[in-house]
Amino acid sequence: MQERGELITEICDSLNKSRQWLYKWLRREDEVTTDSPYRAHNQTPSEIEQAVINARQRLEETRYAQIGVNAINQKLYTQGIAPLPASTINRILARAGLQQKKEIPLYT
Repeated sequence: MQERGELITEICDSLNKSRQWLYKWLRREDEVTTDSPYRAHNQTPSEIEQAVINARQRLEETRYAQIGVNAINQKLYTQGIAPLPASTINRILARAGLQQKKEIPLYT
């Protein structure tokens, strides 16, 4: 910022944000660029995502098995992986194209 001749106070005033807010975002930017240019600081590791996908696929192969979040978390627990929030599992399944609505037959 100051390398480009901009004052921190001017930037904060123009954005109507506090200095603390600005420094938080600068710190996050530094974390992202030092770890990996394509990794968000709170993204689920790819190994965990793959474990969720594999658990779901194994459950789908089992006849009459539940395939929801609780069943997936149980499978992960047996592998030594801590339970994940339902929203995280649902996002992983949606990205993998494995989230589907159950079709309920209509009786007429």
